[in-house]
Amino acid sequence: MVSIKLKFMFEGRDNKGRFTKSFAGSPFKVGHKLNLGRKCKEETRKKISESNMNARPRVKIICKNCKKEIFVWTSKKDTAKYCCKKCQFESMRGKPTWNKGLKGFRAGEKRDYMPRGEKHWSYKGDEVQYRALHLWVVNSLGQPCECSNCGKTGTGRQMHWANKSGKYLRKLYDWIRLCSKCHGKYDSGKLIIN
Repeated sequence: MVSIKLKFMFEGRDNKGRFTKSFAGSPFKVGHKLNLGRKCKEETRKKISESNMNARPRVKIICKNCKKEIFVWTSKKDTAKYCCKKCQFESMRGKPTWNKGLKGFRAGEKRDYMPRGEKHWSYKGDEVQYRALHLWVVNSLGQPCECSNCGKTGTGRQMHWANKSGKYLRKLYDWIRLCSKCHGKYDSGKLIIN
């Protein structure tokens, strides 16, 4: 018997004990003579499951769909209702969905819009920073599309809101539409606009 086991252990290996590529009868395959495995008796299985149950306490509940008794963790005793996903989906069949007839994101709720301007809790007034001030001008007057000096038209980075006084006041009359070329000249003092 021992010689048969040794024969299977060294079959398909090279002189250093490594498996060769041509090895087909691997002892690790299912159904191989060395890998038959042991099966537990029914009593042993019950003992093992009982010991696992005692390791972490569980509570017995009844499935709402198939009326089968199931054990769940104590933390899930109030939320668990079904024994499986199949029972859960079968119980939902024929019932309307929670959002039937509603439209939009979070339908059915009345939206509270964010307060704007002076009503917003982080409004800083004249203490505003450079970038936020430019965003305020764009939101108030829109994105410029035509230069007021040369008449050039464009969109995006080609057109800017330039500050007239250089003090960056929160006054809409203190801003002018300029293209990027005229804006550079205006800031350097080469272009004078009244």
